[in-house]
Amino acid sequence: MAAQIRQRSVEIVKCINRYSQYTPSSLSIKQLLDFGRQASINNSYKFLSSELPIRLAHIMKELGHLPVGLLDMPSVQRVDD
Repeated sequence: MAAQIRQRSVEIVKCINRYSQYTPSSLSIKQLLDFGRQASINNSYKFLSSELPIRLAHIMKELGHLPVGLLDMPSVQRVDD
């Protein structure tokens, strides 16, 4: 069981590292609102399925750069887990 958890953790770290290599799409609020009003469900799905992993990977990487005191806070630990 512990080996499976470690293996899963290694896979997650590799995935985060891979997706964090990409640059998130830059969108203004206006572009985001226009897209939301005009896009089809298919286009929204395509955009989100490619964009969300990239943005989440960047967030997870940024968490690692927080000062030690913040890293120990329960709220940050909950997100990191």
